[in-house]
Amino acid sequence: MIERNVTPRTDSVSAMRVVHLALALAAAVLVACSAGEDERPRDASSSAPASAPAASQSPTPQSPTPQSPTPQSPTPEAAASEQPGSAPDPRSDLDALAGGAPEFDAARVRRVGEAGDIRLAWMLTDIMRFVPPGPSGTHRALVEAFSRLTGQPEDAIDFWVDASNYLIANDVPAPDGYQQWKGTLYTAFVPEWAPFFEDPDAAVDWRLISWGGVRIDDRQVHIQNGPIEELDPFCGCIPALDHPGVTDAAGGDWYPDDRLVFGVVLNGEARAYPQHQLQVH
Repeated sequence: MIERNVTPRTDSVSAMRVVHLALALAAAVLVACSAGEDERPRDASSSAPASAPAASQSPTPQSPTPQSPTPQSPTPEAAASEQPGSAPDPRSDLDALAGGAPEFDAARVRRVGEAGDIRLAWMLTDIMRFVPPGPSGTHRALVEAFSRLTGQPEDAIDFWVDASNYLIANDVPAPDGYQQWKGTLYTAFVPEWAPFFEDPDAAVDWRLISWGGVRIDDRQVHIQNGPIEELDPFCGCIPALDHPGVTDAAGGDWYPDDRLVFGVVLNGEARAYPQHQLQVH
């Protein structure tokens, strides 16, 4: 009886050991599999929580950029000189200067000098002709504006003759509408100059026309009343040659043949006016 009881107990213990061993082996296999999964690379986008950004998406820290000083807004004058096409429109100032003669606004003159168009220097030269050189604010403004437009030193163009010679020597063209503008300026001083500027088709280089410095002899004196000088000795002008004496070609031996004359034909009558006389009349 005793022997029969021992054998089954031994078999039961052995069976239990086999079961325990099998469970241990199964657990070892599970641990090994789990370890193998941890060693394999995982897709960060699929394994990471939806609310957490993947490590590869983290921005790389950038080195701080040195801060530049905050630029200051340019003055209107600087903006006009630095930006093409942004210079002030000088037309209203030019029209006001011509129409306001013989008084000239120095502020308007300066704005013309800021326009950046060298052709406008012709207008400044024309105004210079009517403004005596000196310490006046208008003359100073004209010289400064001319210098700014042309780049010439002020002491080289502070007289209208020097300024005109510079423009002529460099063949600076006149701006559009120059004839009309110049006529407005000149007739503000002497209205009788109007006929000289009224022909829009005149083949005249208006850049070369300048005031001679004296006014027109508009004294209403006829030759039959006696010499002008006796009736009105001072006019502040160059005396006009009203009804000058003439001779025919055969009787003109008093004038050398090699001298220059200006020929004029009017109503079928031809006349020759000596150049040296017209230069002073």
